[in-house]
This record gives sequence, C-alpha cells and structure tokens, in this order.
Amino acid sequence: MTKEVSKSELANKVYIEMSTLPKTKIVSLFKGKHAIDRIKLLFFPDNDKKATTWAKRWTPAEKSQAIFIIYERTKKVNTIIGYQFVIGNLKTGSSLGSYWNDYNEGITELKRLDII
Repeated sequence: MTKEVSKSELANKVYIEMSTLPKTKIVSLFKGKHAIDRIKLLFFPDNDKKATTWAKRWTPAEKSQAIFIIYERTKKVNTIIGYQFVIGNLKTGSSLGSYWNDYNEGITELKRLDII
C-alpha cells in the first residue's frame, strides 16, 4: 500500500493511482500551500490578481490538503512530463492535469516558472 499524502481521500486516491501506473515516476510532490503556489504559477504566470481570485474558491482546510504532482511517464517512443493538481474531497473535489509530449519543452517551462 502506498503512503497517505494528505487528509483528503481524493488526493490520496489520485496519488496512489499515479504512483502505481506502469512506467510512471513521480518527480515532485508538493502539498498544501506549496501545491497552491506552484499551480498558480503554472495557470497564471503573469497575473497574480487572477491567481489569488482563482485560489479563493477553496476553503483554508481544502487548500491545506491539496497536492501537486509532477511526473514522468515513458511511452513507446518518448518520455512525457506532466502534472496533476488535486484539491477538495471525493464529493466536491477537483483534479486538474496535463502534460507535455516534448519532455525537454515541459522541463524548460517548469523551470522557467520556478516550479521545479
């Protein structure tokens, strides 16, 4: 069984699924305020006001249980890099994610935004 990473059942469920996927490696895991800060940088790199407004939709308790996962996954011909942000509970939570097919492009973008 994989370790519990949050008090949120949704966050733990997503983390366990991600960590047990074949050919997938979790590169970074951010929790709570650090997770919120990283996803705001990614979604709103040039707009602090929008980022703050967006983050106000969740309670402090939900924010404290949020996780942000950066992962690598090996495909047949290449390795991708992606992210998954999870906040809230099983009933009302949200899990947002995406990836870059070009690993170097993804790493460059994550470093440019000071996320990793």
